[in-house]
Amino acid sequence: MDSDKSCNEEFFATAEGGAALEKLAAESATVNGKELLALANETQQVIWGDFMGAFQNRPGQIWAIIRAVDSSFYEVTTSDSEVLEKVKRHFNDVRFAD
Repeated sequence: MDSDKSCNEEFFATAEGGAALEKLAAESATVNGKELLALANETQQVIWGDFMGAFQNRPGQIWAIIRAVDSSFYEVTTSDSEVLEKVKRHFNDVRFAD
């Protein structure tokens, strides 16, 4: 997980998990999927921020980016078709950019 330092907005989330996510983003910390899921379960809402996914054995190679935009929607960037299929299965309003 990482916040996008080039963005005008800082990472911002609500509830107890959100505070922990904000701290991790400020430190550009790395967490595994299990830790992220636990924090997500304690977070009410992510308003701004980026989550970047990398394989554990290839930490410099980003395979997915999930960006929270103004608590209105998420942008998912990946070339992994399995990730895109899971997003389509679990969310109602999914649109694809050109």
